[in-house]
Amino acid sequence: MKDLKGKLVSFKYRDRKNIISGYLIDYNNDWTLIKYNPVDYVIDGYLILKSNKILKYKRDDYEEFREKVLIAKNLIPTENDIFPITDISETLQLISDRFGAFKIEKKDETVCFIGRFLKMTKENLIIQEIDTKAKWVETEKHKLKSIRTIEFDSDYINSLIKYTKTIDNE
Repeated sequence: MKDLKGKLVSFKYRDRKNIISGYLIDYNNDWTLIKYNPVDYVIDGYLILKSNKILKYKRDDYEEFREKVLIAKNLIPTENDIFPITDISETLQLISDRFGAFKIEKKDETVCFIGRFLKMTKENLIIQEIDTKAKWVETEKHKLKSIRTIEFDSDYINSLIKYTKTIDNE
């Protein structure tokens, strides 16, 4: 994958029906960071994939064409897109500080948890969750080994955070 950094790549991911696409930003044995391309010619935040859940990756004519369209729209990775992924605890703290929250998904992609980083133990991630009405609610513990993806800086999450700041000031 080294030659694919900065390129649009598609991933077949264990437990997911749909292909996951994005600009490959960085990767290691544990995690793979992409600038997320959820559909067509749209970039919507970032996605961190658990590397051992990637079944295969590809870059063919389809990805190359989409990348050309994204470049024409000036939706290209920059140095601001680089986040350290060597220590996931530090990464999640950085994401919470910079963006306000992140979304985690486990095996069932229809269920997600959005929250901000509180702490991490050897086996668990502890977050304060935000609900669909943009209210900070209970603290939840999630087993690290069950986390499949971590998404941040997406329109949905950013909208909740922006609204939360609005109601906090009322």
